[in-house]
Amino acid sequence: MPIPPSQSFTTDKVISAIVAAIRSGNDQTVDALLLTVANSPDPHAVFALRQALQQHLTQPAKAPPPSTLTTRAGVRRLVETFYEAAADDDLLAPVFAHRGTPLIPHIDTLTDFWCHQLFGHLGWRGALLEAHQCVHATHPLTDAHFTRWLYMWQDSVDAAFVGPAAEYAKDLATRIAHSMRTRLPNCPSG
Repeated sequence: MPIPPSQSFTTDKVISAIVAAIRSGNDQTVDALLLTVANSPDPHAVFALRQALQQHLTQPAKAPPPSTLTTRAGVRRLVETFYEAAADDDLLAPVFAHRGTPLIPHIDTLTDFWCHQLFGHLGWRGALLEAHQCVHATHPLTDAHFTRWLYMWQDSVDAAFVGPAAEYAKDLATRIAHSMRTRLPNCPSG
């Protein structure tokens, strides 16, 4: 919204209006406000506008708001996001590296698992405990591994998703971590 000439001109007011117009995608308002600045009696208006816009444009983009977890594509995105973070984690990355788990088939399997658990989709075949017993035999899993896995999983869910399936994914992960801790033989604490 252009500032009428009858109102007192302030650079801050115009800059705020331009940033708001840019965010809302209103190009006509942006153009009108830029003309206001160009015709301003304030000799520093253009410089101040340039600085404010540069600061606005160099700020990191905000993450998209969380969406409802309802599809296989969403589950896959969640699993991929989690494993990208786990691959960079000092505690969890060595478990996967030591095991030599090929990442893409593992992501496919986990996507099938979570879709089966969250939505009842068919396609997952496996034995969760047995798979982790093999990992545990070659790279002993500790409470610290399960705690970190759970924290990172819940963080990945919260960063991108809301709704009943997202809450269930976090609840189920808590139960899985507890079950693995108690059912793996000689699972050391620490």
